[in-house]
Amino acid sequence: MKKVLQKIDSAVGFVFTHIGGCYIAATFLIVLYTVFCRYVINANTGGIDEFTTYLVTCSVWFGAVLCSRNLDEGQISIDFLAVIIKNKKAITCINMLWQLIAVVVQGIFTKLSFDYFANQLKRGAT
Repeated sequence: MKKVLQKIDSAVGFVFTHIGGCYIAATFLIVLYTVFCRYVINANTGGIDEFTTYLVTCSVWFGAVLCSRNLDEGQISIDFLAVIIKNKKAITCINMLWQLIAVVVQGIFTKLSFDYFANQLKRGAT
């Protein structure tokens, strides 16, 4: 079971590392596009500049996941729970629950962000 979880962990790390880079690249390209539209051709971007906020926020969440994964590489961790609970399986279950909550919250945030973006795009907000 531990080998399976390690493979899943390395796959998640690989995906999050590359998606985070794609988000930053997309943010850069969208900013260049909006600057070009506003100051060169004087055109409305239709609210696409709001999308950069969502991309940066998602990349911060992905970065938080990557930082929390690499505890052996300099990440500082103060675990008060290990002082109270001595059972390793209980701590593992609690940590898995926290990770599940983080994934659910990120999914909800992503859905709400895309809904907001689609609504603003439909309204033609600038």
